[in-house]
Amino acid sequence: MGHVEQATNLDPIRSKFTNDPDFEVLLETFVGSISQIRQDLEQTLSSGRMDALRTQAYDLRGSGGGYGFGDLSDLAAQLEDACRTNDVESARGILDRLLSHMDRIVV
Repeated sequence: MGHVEQATNLDPIRSKFTNDPDFEVLLETFVGSISQIRQDLEQTLSSGRMDALRTQAYDLRGSGGGYGFGDLSDLAAQLEDACRTNDVESARGILDRLLSHMDRIVV
């Protein structure tokens, strides 16, 4: 698993597939779903359902990588690990970084 530096800028984050016409619609759909994914992650952590949050992080890890967002996948893997050990404090910090990262994703 790679190490994701905490972003200190607000530059947009684009998929490594941004210029691939075969991915255009898929990327638009994924990026369009980010606000709902964010909301779901926040609600799950707030409810204390760490197993459910781990599953969401696992799914996001896979989709992030599949859509060409490697750093998103890495952050989701970190969140998954924190959930696996039931480390709520670490999960909150990682989720905050993950949400900030997601805010910068564009098509």
